[in-house]
Amino acid sequence: MVVVALIAVVGVTSALLSPRNSFPPPSSYFASGSTTAKSVDGLALNLLLNSTRIRPGQGIAITVQEKNTLSSVNNVSASMEWPLSGLSLGPCGPLNFPVGVAIIQGYYTSSDVSAGRPLGLYQPGEYSCPAMLSGIGAYVFQPSSDRASIVGSCNPEPCFTENMSSTIGAKGYWVENLLMGSAFSDFAPGLYTAVGGDEWGTLAVLHFLVAQTTGVQGLVLRVVRDSSGQPMGGVSVTAGPASSKK
Repeated sequence: MVVVALIAVVGVTSALLSPRNSFPPPSSYFASGSTTAKSVDGLALNLLLNSTRIRPGQGIAITVQEKNTLSSVNNVSASMEWPLSGLSLGPCGPLNFPVGVAIIQGYYTSSDVSAGRPLGLYQPGEYSCPAMLSGIGAYVFQPSSDRASIVGSCNPEPCFTENMSSTIGAKGYWVENLLMGSAFSDFAPGLYTAVGGDEWGTLAVLHFLVAQTTGVQGLVLRVVRDSSGQPMGGVSVTAGPASSKK
């Protein structure tokens, strides 16, 4: 019985402290709310979170930006080499922008994020989407700015000029069921990866924690004993504030 109990402890601990969704996670996992990744031809991909710790039911805001780091006009050819499927700026996808974001449950880095599955942030259904260009040839960025003119399938050119940045908000995700339809779920407690990407293959990742309290909880394992102090073969696992008692 005791051997079985010890195996159970190891199994439970391994599941709770797995690299993908370890709890409590190292504070370094979600220490920063912003990051920058070098892209092509003088561009930089910036990713920003409004918070790295939220409670269930609260929302997270993610800002993604493509910026020209050069002090001169920067004409960058379009590529469409997205590093991850599911990157978007809304239910209609990235539209005419070269950037998009996604949220993945669990902890991932830029090197293994393709193994994750982006959550459905928008309710499935039909949407009236803005007009999309049939072809984009280049983005002409102003000096030291995220403002760019889009050159493509329009006459006269440029087609339009916009800031190549966007902010999306989410407090959960949608799950599709063939029989029951779609259902919304708040972010469950755990670790999440926010991903920003551009059409030149650049990725930037950040992480946020969803927890019932603002502090990081600890994991307490207790072996159940009888009145004589002998192990009874049971294990009590409690997730709660870590005790300071020795």
